[in-house]
Amino acid sequence: MLNLRFSCYETAGNKIMALDGIKRILLVADQQNAGAQYLVIKLADIKNLLVKRYIYAVNRATAVLLSQRHPRAIYLEFIFSNKPATFPLVFYTTATDNKADLSRLEKKTYNWQRLPLQLSGHQATHAQSS
Repeated sequence: MLNLRFSCYETAGNKIMALDGIKRILLVADQQNAGAQYLVIKLADIKNLLVKRYIYAVNRATAVLLSQRHPRAIYLEFIFSNKPATFPLVFYTTATDNKADLSRLEKKTYNWQRLPLQLSGHQATHAQSS
């Protein structure tokens, strides 16, 4: 049993994440499927957290223009120091979210990038488009 006490939590897409700041553990679970697996992330295992903006464009010039105003998705990408795989956590996607919520959800993504990194002693990396 983990015996966690969460100091803050947030929903991101169909996921819910909660942070135990004292034990420095982040719990990520699926909101829609209570029986689904959950992910326990020790903040010490996070090498970096990147805020990524996914866009789709035919050419690079269009991509640069669109990335600033109309990303198709904004997500946190967890990069672990002890695993080669990364883990994306989607905060905004045009498939499910209202465009009017873009600014609010992007701020929320940056806040959740900073918080675990500050607790683990790492520096945040600026946004990237892919």
